[in-house]
Amino acid sequence: MAQAPGTTWEFLFRPWHVPPLGDWWAFAATGIAVGIGGLMMSQAYRTTEAALVAPFEYIGMPMAIFWGVVVFGTWPDHHAWVGIALICGAGLYTLWRETVHKKQVDVAAPSGDI
Repeated sequence: MAQAPGTTWEFLFRPWHVPPLGDWWAFAATGIAVGIGGLMMSQAYRTTEAALVAPFEYIGMPMAIFWGVVVFGTWPDHHAWVGIALICGAGLYTLWRETVHKKQVDVAAPSGDI
């Protein structure tokens, strides 16, 4: 498959260079932030029902769109919007369903028998 100069293949297979020393603080800060965020998400899943925590992960969707527009100047196409709607809709439906289910269980359980 022939590619024009300056395409993805050239970018992917270019020689690797050690980043400048002045950039290492950004790598370290990113690693620490991602590590703390992962720890917090795992704690949330460990201490709370997954159906209540999972919708908070959907903040990644609008952030990805935001950074795609700001950094790359691209908007999602129609297919992406359909996928985004399906993913967010499923998460919101699950949150609603679990909330209704929990209310039904709470009402069905007589007080003092638990």
